Amino acid sequence: MAKYLLLGNGFDLHHNLPTLYIDVLHMFIFLENKSFDNDGSISIGSLLSSYVSEYPNDSRMHDFYELYNEHLDSIQISKKTLLEYIKKIKNNCWYKYIRHSYQCDMTWIDFEQIIAEVLDVFEDHFELDSNDNELPFVRDAHSGWNFFACFDNIYAMKDEWFEYRTEFLTQKIYEDNKRLQIPEIVEALYLSLIEFKELLCFYFEYFIDKIMPFVSPSTVLEFLSNVNFVLNLNYTSTYETLYRIEDSVTNITYYHGKATAQNIVLGIQSSFEDERHNDCPPDTMFIKFKKFYQRINGRCDEQYVKFLSDRKEIKEIYSQNPHLRKYEQEHPDELVVLGHSLDVSDIDIIKSFFAQCNRVNIYYHNDSAYGKYIINLTKIFGRSDFEEMRNCGKIKFVKLEPYNPKVKE
Repeated sequence: MAKYLLLGNGFDLHHNLPTLYIDVLHMFIFLENKSFDNDGSISIGSLLSSYVSEYPNDSRMHDFYELYNEHLDSIQISKKTLLEYIKKIKNNCWYKYIRHSYQCDMTWIDFEQIIAEVLDVFEDHFELDSNDNELPFVRDAHSGWNFFACFDNIYAMKDEWFEYRTEFLTQKIYEDNKRLQIPEIVEALYLSLIEFKELLCFYFEYFIDKIMPFVSPSTVLEFLSNVNFVLNLNYTSTYETLYRIEDSVTNITYYHGKATAQNIVLGIQSSFEDERHNDCPPDTMFIKFKKFYQRINGRCDEQYVKFLSDRKEIKEIYSQNPHLRKYEQEHPDELVVLGHSLDVSDIDIIKSFFAQCNRVNIYYHNDSAYGKYIINLTKIFGRSDFEEMRNCGKIKFVKLEPYNPKVKE
């Protein structure tokens, strides 16, 4: 009846696009150390040329540059705008902490864990003095030295000790005690995260989306044009640009937002604290850092919710008519997974799609990815259910052939 497509970052990587988390971080590190005058404009081609010269071992960015270098000079950014972004990169607290946490194999999921780590440090390492007559202090400040130094918009160093900045302290009317303004601190952390998301949008707009007109679709993925619904978990418009047929009724939902729309989702998963328990309301202190909040607040999933509602109504109609029910059995819903890791971080989406579809085709690009799929699906469904889905033919693994660009006419 319906064909669904679940896209993850591997879909962009299949097209040789530098969309890994570490690709973005490397570019920010490169830009952080560059200087420009404030006049005129500069091409993305000249930036990438300089980058690959300084980092010759970055094979992915080098291959990307070699593929598209003849087109890159046509993509221009004003130096004034670029300098504004570089200034934000240098001063952004989340970026500074990420630089401190740098590892060459970091992923988008690792960054989500970094956000969780920061919030845990904030929640666990601070307390008011038990006598309630001194400034709030940091437990074991030296063990978290780099953490506090990076978030210098909230914490200030004084006499080899970190304290909250005065703007986050309030004085009681009748006593000379100072207390923390917790909501203001959390908001400052969130505003810094918003700015970091703006920086990510800058990267994806200028280094990916503006290059899309020069990228060719892959001949091995031509079947992707014939789908009813696309749930795109990437920030880029790769599918929409390369595979969506003009006047197509294909529904595309950018579940994690879209870089060009400046509404990307970047945060942590829901947790026990987000639910009601024993009539106690959820703890919403860090709700703005949660993916589900950002997704709803950014109106990223409205088409997805509507599509599921419409599909439910159609299935109810089919179930009441024997002829339509027979057609449904002969034409079951099918899910194609391409470039998505099926990690437990997206467990709700994965379970929803697997429950709805009778067939699931999972494309993998090498044996390592195949092994990770086995691990991740076992984590989500357990061994018995996963094996049963394989045995009954519901899940099928398909080896994805390398990118073969279609020759443009």
